[in-house]
Amino acid sequence: MLRHLPVELFMFNNQHPYRQFVETVKTWHEANSPLIIGISGSQGSGKSTLTKFLVEQLTSKDRLNVIGISLDDYYFSKEQRSCIASQIHPLFETRGVPGTHYIERLKADIEAFKSQKTSMQLPNFDKVSDQPSFNKTTINHTIDIFIVEGWCLGMKPLSDEQLFGNENELEANQDAAGIWRRAYNQALKDKYQEVWQLFDYVVYLAAPNFDVVSQWRWQQEAQLAQSNNTQYKTMSKDDIDQFVMYFQRLTEYGLGELPKVADVTFYLDKNRHISQVSGLSRNR
Repeated sequence: MLRHLPVELFMFNNQHPYRQFVETVKTWHEANSPLIIGISGSQGSGKSTLTKFLVEQLTSKDRLNVIGISLDDYYFSKEQRSCIASQIHPLFETRGVPGTHYIERLKADIEAFKSQKTSMQLPNFDKVSDQPSFNKTTINHTIDIFIVEGWCLGMKPLSDEQLFGNENELEANQDAAGIWRRAYNQALKDKYQEVWQLFDYVVYLAAPNFDVVSQWRWQQEAQLAQSNNTQYKTMSKDDIDQFVMYFQRLTEYGLGELPKVADVTFYLDKNRHISQVSGLSRNR
C-alpha cells in the first residue's frame, strides 16, 4: 500500500503514482498506436484533473499528439431530453444517466480517431445553459492518444435482480415502478457497451464509498461559485444531495465491479488521496 499522496500536489511531486502512470501510458502507446484510454470514476473523483495532467505531460514532454474529451460533452440538448422524458420517463429530463448522451456520436468520433482521420470536430457541452455549445473543438491532424473521461465508462449493465428495490428517495418517489432505471440500464447494455469495447485500456478512480460523492460534488460547486463565471447558477447543498441520487445505483455498482475489469485502479480516500494502486505496470 502506498503512503497517502494528495492529488492536488501531484504536479509537484515526482513520487506521485500519476507520474508513474505517465510512463505506463507511454508503454501502452508503444504497443497500441493509435491508443484510446477511458478514465472512469464518480463525480468529483478527479477524472478531469488526471486527463489534463496526462495531456500536458505527454504533449509537452514526449511530443505526442494527445486529446482529452469528456462524456459530458455528448449530452443531449434540453429539448432532446424533454422528448425522451415524454416518451419514456420524466427523470430523463435531467442529464446524467445512460440514455441522455449522444452516444452514437461518441462512437463515430472514436472510430474516426482509430482510422487516423485528420479532420475532426468534437462537441462541447455548456453546463451553464445546459445545452450543447456552438464552440466545437477542431482537430486538423492525426492523434496519437485519445482520452475519454466519464463517470460511467466501462460499466456493465445491471442484472434484473440488481434493479429491484429503491436505492434512495428519488427512486422511491419518482421511479417506484422501475421504468427509468430499466430504461437507462437497457441503454447501457446496448449502445454504451459498443463504445466501451473500443477502449484499449480503462482506468478507474475508486471512491471509498458513495457517501463521499455528494461531499466531493459540493466542493466542486464551491469552486465554481468562486470562479469568474457570473452566469453560473450555484446549486445548494440540498440540490446536490438530490442530484447525486440520479447516479447512486450505478455508482455503487461500479465501486464493486469496475476494479475487477479496469486495467488500472487508483483507490482514493475521502480526501481524494491515493491510498493504493492496482495494475499500474499491467501491459497487454
